[in-house]
Amino acid sequence: MKPSAAAVLGALRAHPEGITQMDALLRLGLGDSLAQRVNELRAEGHDVRTAYETTDRGQRVARYRISAPVGWGSPVGRVRRCPSCRLDHAVGTACAPRGAFAR
Repeated sequence: MKPSAAAVLGALRAHPEGITQMDALLRLGLGDSLAQRVNELRAEGHDVRTAYETTDRGQRVARYRISAPVGWGSPVGRVRRCPSCRLDHAVGTACAPRGAFAR
């Protein structure tokens, strides 16, 4: 990973509200093209989302956010009793079977 892409990844993680090109340039000191670095991060498998906003002057800008990974046990709905582990989990989550990570 390029150092500039690593810096953008760090900035995205530090700012969950997202960053724009102007934020990257003025506040964070990242002089490279933010869109190019975001595409490099996406190519490496990072889930970076783009939301378009309109400024007070009527300009349309992209705001980039990194999406939090959804994995085992991440709540996404109502609570239910898991048939695998017999604990309460949110509906729609995947539970790791017992011993799934044991080697």
